[in-house]
Amino acid sequence: MCGTATELGFEGLKKAIVGYFTPSHSKLQAQVGFILFNVLTFWFGALEAVLTFSITSLLLNACLSYIIAYSIWWAIIINKKKLNFKVAIAITALYLVWNAFSAFTSLILVVPAIIYAIKALMNFNVLVYAVKLYKQEFGTDASLL
Repeated sequence: MCGTATELGFEGLKKAIVGYFTPSHSKLQAQVGFILFNVLTFWFGALEAVLTFSITSLLLNACLSYIIAYSIWWAIIINKKKLNFKVAIAITALYLVWNAFSAFTSLILVVPAIIYAIKALMNFNVLVYAVKLYKQEFGTDASLL
């Protein structure tokens, strides 16, 4: 994926957090941050699917989370073509809206609302890092439209 396994451990997490709050960061920091939050978004999707105790939710949420996480990882980290980047960023933004909407509509059920809100927050971070990687790959004046 990017770098060695040790870079994805505690040091990778530290680099991702520092890279998130500093405007000047390396491509590796942005990749580690993107991968970290992409994986966290997937795992919170899987957790939500398990906690609902529904086979439909398990199939829909877990599978959808996996497909989205893997697809945007492939488009941004592996493929790196401009059109695929844009599509992955659009899918990430739509998934963020979906998670935020799901959190709002499930407020009466406290646990799913919290998990959807956390997924939305993690997804927002994926979107931030995806845009950072897009700007690094295609230049700071590259348009997303």
